[in-house]
Amino acid sequence: MIERNERKMNKNTGKMTQILQHEKVSLRSKIRDVIRTLLKKPIFKFSELFSPKTRSRLEIVTGFLAILELAKLKKITLIQPKQFADITVCKCENTNLEDIDEESIAAEN
Repeated sequence: MIERNERKMNKNTGKMTQILQHEKVSLRSKIRDVIRTLLKKPIFKFSELFSPKTRSRLEIVTGFLAILELAKLKKITLIQPKQFADITVCKCENTNLEDIDEESIAAEN
């Protein structure tokens, strides 16, 4: 009986390790992703950069926090015509995105 329980525990150990491993996504890296995209094109849809098909939930949520932070700092404008519609991210005029210090923004949060 003890051997059978040990075999069950050993079989489930791999599953537990997989559950305990978690993805690390920083707000700083997502702010950097948004800025890089805005430098290439001043207007883009949020889903183009953070698509559920190519990104994890954690990356999408952190990306959303990144655009909210940039909007709070008045570096970008967010447009969403109706509830649950795609969010359009627009670079604010007269904003120099290269001057944004991602580290200080991320450290504030």
